[in-house]
Amino acid sequence: TQLGIEDDLRPRGAIEGVERLVRAGKVRHAGFICRGNDGAEVRRLLDTGVFRLINVPYTLLNPSAGQRVPPGLAVERDYGDVISAARAAGVGAAIYSPLAGGALTDDALTGATRHPLARPDRASAEKAMRQREAATRLRFLGEATGLTLAQAAIRFVLMHAGVTTVLGGFSSVEQMEEIVAAADAPPFEPAMMAGLEALWRANFA
Repeated sequence: TQLGIEDDLRPRGAIEGVERLVRAGKVRHAGFICRGNDGAEVRRLLDTGVFRLINVPYTLLNPSAGQRVPPGLAVERDYGDVISAARAAGVGAAIYSPLAGGALTDDALTGATRHPLARPDRASAEKAMRQREAATRLRFLGEATGLTLAQAAIRFVLMHAGVTTVLGGFSSVEQMEEIVAAADAPPFEPAMMAGLEALWRANFA
């Protein structure tokens, strides 16, 4: 049986349980993960005032967690601009999978072998091909800034005022250093954002 938002909010439901844990000092701050196509439910949870953090993916390939789905862009899941909703509620946002499972890296574009410690790529062959085509078109962001594709992807995430932290996935010290360097890079210029928005409208065609 799949539980819904009403099960969370009902008396003796999950929210009540979380509140008891916080009052008892077992939990200092509570949060939850957003899975997409659940924007209305996320807002209802934020309205309870119980939570201090959401976990949500936000990427160059699917920016819907930080804005409305751009017209023309096809996304598997609509995250309903929940980062903005969280910010309005005074709730932090921790971004996971900012590199779209490794798709937004130069190594992925060149077909380099994945690091031995990296999780296996679980994307279907069709999805992997779509991601590679989209990522190829996104390389202009790095070329315009001197960043790698991974750094440009992280820089994009950090530009959103509602983002608290980025949970970057890395398998080596070199990858970590590459990602960290993006924190000091300047925001994208308006012309770059215009180019990015044009790509979204064209669905990366």
